[in-house]
Amino acid sequence: MGESSLGVHVESRVALLADLHGNLTAFEAVLAEVDAMGIKRIVIAGDIAWGVQPAETVAAVMALGERAVAIRGNADREVSVPETVEGDAFLRESTEWCAAQLDDAQRSWLRTLPETATVTVDEVSDVLICHGSPSSDTEGLRPDAATDEIRTWLGGARGRVIVCGHTHVQFDRTVDGQRIVNPGSVGLHYGVEGAQWALLGSGVELRTTPYDGERAALLALASGIPAAEDFARFFRDPLA
Repeated sequence: MGESSLGVHVESRVALLADLHGNLTAFEAVLAEVDAMGIKRIVIAGDIAWGVQPAETVAAVMALGERAVAIRGNADREVSVPETVEGDAFLRESTEWCAAQLDDAQRSWLRTLPETATVTVDEVSDVLICHGSPSSDTEGLRPDAATDEIRTWLGGARGRVIVCGHTHVQFDRTVDGQRIVNPGSVGLHYGVEGAQWALLGSGVELRTTPYDGERAALLALASGIPAAEDFARFFRDPLA
């Protein structure tokens, strides 16, 4: 998984997840639903570690073993090498805090995640997994982007389906025969109650899974992460 891209063949149904952001409570709720639906393979389009339970969330993803195909998001890149982070004081301090929660094996695992992955799904052929865009982990795509903007964002990338994350906004669009799916955010689902993800098979089903926001809030307050109160407030009322 140390290569910039990874190729995997999987079964006919795949759970698409992105932007877990250390919200283990939400991630566990989604996993429970995925298991109940009998879905064997999980794809995670990056940003696993930055959040209130970074070590626990990374451990949970690592424990999935070959069942999961995970790539690195910009937050994972920054947490794995926190001294390179640029931005405001909160971003630097929170990233350093997240990095300090991880052990050496977890940091090494984040560093070796590929930037993209190609997954061959029986029902839809090749699926390209990226975080921001096919060429950048910070170049997000909004659901209302103009067609020409989407073509530029694609940059000639191949894949019948392109799965992305980064913006935390769930959408499903098709441009020039290429279907672009953002499953939304599992852990920091702005303006939405519940963890967002998607099911890919013969079609795409955008899904939202409820979870215990109060439990997530209490874990945030107990975590020691900078601005823990803000995280707790979000988990209790993401619509505020």
